[in-house]
Amino acid sequence: ASHIFGLLFLLFAFIIWPIYTPSLIYYLDPKRQKILKWFIFLGLMVGLYFLGMLINEPIQIKQLPACISYNFYFPFKNLVLAGYLTAVFGSLLISSFKIFRWFGLASGILALVAWFGVKMIVSKTSTASTTATTKKSSSLIQTNVGMGGGAGAPPADAGGPPLGVTMPSGGGAMPQ
Repeated sequence: ASHIFGLLFLLFAFIIWPIYTPSLIYYLDPKRQKILKWFIFLGLMVGLYFLGMLINEPIQIKQLPACISYNFYFPFKNLVLAGYLTAVFGSLLISSFKIFRWFGLASGILALVAWFGVKMIVSKTSTASTTATTKKSSSLIQTNVGMGGGAGAPPADAGGPPLGVTMPSGGGAMPQ
């Protein structure tokens, strides 16, 4: 069920939002309709692109400590994101209504804060997970090297497990 809700969120965020925002501003702001047609067109192109990617690419949805990560491959990432941001925030920023311009500016700033915040969380999570994995891997390697004797084996007083015992990741010893 959570995967379905994740897909619904992506449908809204990547397909509906870049089309809906400039279309709404177009209908509410007759002074800028001539230029807003281009924002609608750009939003439509971005939305159709993401629809194709969501249909054709596998999507990985993960819950992280403070956010949800949606991972899927899409080529031309920087170009597509520039188009997305231009369609959504650009249409707000060029409106003749002051409230839309302020909303566009505030949401753009909040989007940047969220983007960098998620980047920091993901990098910390990734670093912590890599460090934990490296520590587990290196301890398993050291343990396994000591079992077979030979050139790579630690000295008998190295404090490793006795011969024939593997250390599972949860600690404790299991006879082989």
